[in-house]
Amino acid sequence: PSPIRIGRDAFIAPLGPTEARLEQDNTLVLDFCDLRVGSKRFEGLNTIHAQKLIYESHGFEMNPWDNAVQFKRRLLDRNDFPSSSGFEAVFRFRVGKDAIPDRLLLWVERGNLYRLQINGEEAVWSDRTSPLDHHLHAADIAGAVTEGDNVITLGARPFDIRMELESIYLSGPFSVIEEESRWTIGKPSPLGIGSWRAQGLPFYAQGAVYENRFVVDDIGKRHTIRLPRWAGTAASLHVNESFAGLFGAGQGEALDVTSLLREGVNAVRVRISGSFKNLFGPFHDPMRPRKTAWPAHWKRSPLYGPPPAADYDLIDLGLLDDIRLIAD
Repeated sequence: PSPIRIGRDAFIAPLGPTEARLEQDNTLVLDFCDLRVGSKRFEGLNTIHAQKLIYESHGFEMNPWDNAVQFKRRLLDRNDFPSSSGFEAVFRFRVGKDAIPDRLLLWVERGNLYRLQINGEEAVWSDRTSPLDHHLHAADIAGAVTEGDNVITLGARPFDIRMELESIYLSGPFSVIEEESRWTIGKPSPLGIGSWRAQGLPFYAQGAVYENRFVVDDIGKRHTIRLPRWAGTAASLHVNESFAGLFGAGQGEALDVTSLLREGVNAVRVRISGSFKNLFGPFHDPMRPRKTAWPAHWKRSPLYGPPPAADYDLIDLGLLDDIRLIAD
């Protein structure tokens, strides 16, 4: 294709649309639950408030792991609770029509300590743990879920001091869409240019790869690759399988790739790394903090919920505008 000249720069058109793919499965975060502890019942509690009630009901003034450091085995030595102790936490999620994924993993911190039920049926934990946290245990629950509303029940009996109830996670090849103000698992859709959040990936925090090919006729000219708009924690570039550098990181949004090009067709790959802000939160702090996160930001979550999906504080991530190869 002939270069399009704007001023002194010539934009070289790609050979086709940019192809995009996720590096990992999508994720849905469940951060509100129903809680039964002792003789008390609560509906729609945020997990950070639920864990406080759980520890209080077992003789602690507060969550002993929260903003605290254990001296020797001071806490673990108290881990001797009667068989009548414990709690039950119920998480709810919805699956859209014809949207049950072939693979649906449930991730729970210290999951191996809990009795697990899906829609009232017993389920088994696997030996799989997460590279994010080896305390996150997985169960493949795809065969137990149904279209519509589903229930995950975590039974904790007897209580174990390590049962610090946190948000739980579902991962698999699905999209996460808003239906009737609720997060809902939908059919997977192809990834393209634009915000992940707008493409059914509101909680996706890992990486995505964008690839295209460009024809270069004159390798004697200086060539740069520019990313007009992107959002993430890092953006890296490979040209013809050779690392070309990082965007940002003190180098601006254009990288000189002259030495990596060859006459003819050239392969360009951009990788955008997401942000754990959209996976771990905080989701509900009214101040909507950016580039900072302290425990208080999570504690400002509403006591009861969940709020409408549109009220979750999530940021735009992804390649927001297409890759550009420019001949100076």
